[in-house]
Amino acid sequence: MVDTQVHDGYRIAELLASEVTGHEEALAPLSVVDANPDVTPTEDGTVTYHISHAAVNNHIATVYAHLEHVRVVIRAAATVAAETAADTEIYVCSNIDTQPSEQIDMIINDGAEVKRFLPVLESLTAAITAEIGDSTG
Repeated sequence: MVDTQVHDGYRIAELLASEVTGHEEALAPLSVVDANPDVTPTEDGTVTYHISHAAVNNHIATVYAHLEHVRVVIRAAATVAAETAADTEIYVCSNIDTQPSEQIDMIINDGAEVKRFLPVLESLTAAITAEIGDSTG
C-alpha cells in the first residue's frame, strides 16, 4: 500500500501557496510574496514566504517550513482566524488571549490539511476586507 499523505514541510508550503494564488474568489485579495524557492525546511522552521492582503501594507501571515509540517503565523485578524480554526482540524499552537501582538500560530501537518485551512484564510480575508471598508466609509 502506498502512503499518499504529504508530510514534507516544503511540499506542504508549495501546496498552500498554490491554493492562495489559485483561488480567485474569496482569496483574491491575497498573494504570496517574498517566496524563497530554495528554502530548506528545518526542525525550528524556515521562512518560506509571506501572505499579503492587497489592502494592507504589511504581511498578514508568514509561512514556515518545518521538516514534517508547516507553521503559519497569522498577524492580522488573528482572533477571527482562531475562531474559524476551531471548526476545522487545524492545530492552533498559541493562545490569542496571551498574545499581546494579536498573533497566532497554526500547524498544517499534511497536504490534505491545506484544503481544511482554506476557510481560515477566507475568514481572515473577509475580516480584513470588512475592517478596511469600515475605516474608509
